[in-house]
Amino acid sequence: MIFLDQMFERFCKYLEGKLKWSETKDKEWTQTVFQFFSAENTQETIPYVEIKEHMNVDYIWRYDPNRYSINDIELAVEHEASENRVDALVSEEIQNLVDIRARNKIAIFYPTLGDEANLLDKIQQKIKSVSEQYRLEEKYLVILGYTTTKEGKRAIAWKGFLFDKSGNLTQRKERVIMQK
Repeated sequence: MIFLDQMFERFCKYLEGKLKWSETKDKEWTQTVFQFFSAENTQETIPYVEIKEHMNVDYIWRYDPNRYSINDIELAVEHEASENRVDALVSEEIQNLVDIRARNKIAIFYPTLGDEANLLDKIQQKIKSVSEQYRLEEKYLVILGYTTTKEGKRAIAWKGFLFDKSGNLTQRKERVIMQK
């Protein structure tokens, strides 16, 4: 069973010291992020089938149809390292997540700090519009990353925002990790 709040903590711990904000290329950054999810999957009692680029969504975990009578999607992940415009993130990346049926959904973005409130508001509105229409049992974790310093050294500030099926913000988490 996936607990998104715990996954946020493990995500931050996994990435500690692995990325350098100004030097890690988008492709390498994305690979490192998805290596975290692959490592998480290996910890499952029965690992999920991992699929990249499924129905415009970057990464999913699906139940293995050879082991289960269902073929549902347990986790859908969107990661966007090169786009930080709020409207583009919501109309493309968040739209991809709300369009796919999955129990748990994660979006990982790198907006400017000044856009955070507007981005979260628009994400919340998008989730609410879908949940009111379809009444789906889904949970969302939005992870936002920012460059910062900690004790005078380069660091990454991760902020996690958990939303319930109705788009209500249920929990906030923050963690600062050191860069590579």
